Amino acid sequence: MRGEAISSRPNTTSGQVDRTALRVNHRDMLRPAGLLRPDVHAEDPAPHRFAQGLGAAVLLAASLALFFGAAAAGWGLAFVVIALAAAR
Repeated sequence: MRGEAISSRPNTTSGQVDRTALRVNHRDMLRPAGLLRPDVHAEDPAPHRFAQGLGAAVLLAASLALFFGAAAAGWGLAFVVIALAAAR
């Protein structure tokens, strides 16, 4: 055991939960039973593109403000974007 670490944790390469069982459960059981259905509806993508563009512009302004030393303005703009994204 020279050079090997001893750990009580299981040996996983990524440390993430295996989501394959969740996919199989959803695909083979819940969706065919009609318990889960996607909420698909057609809508105009223009408002989403506008919001993404405006958010990107405000975050760019926040980054520039932080870069040039205006920390209050930079963080204020960043938190405005965070609040608006969370409100959606």
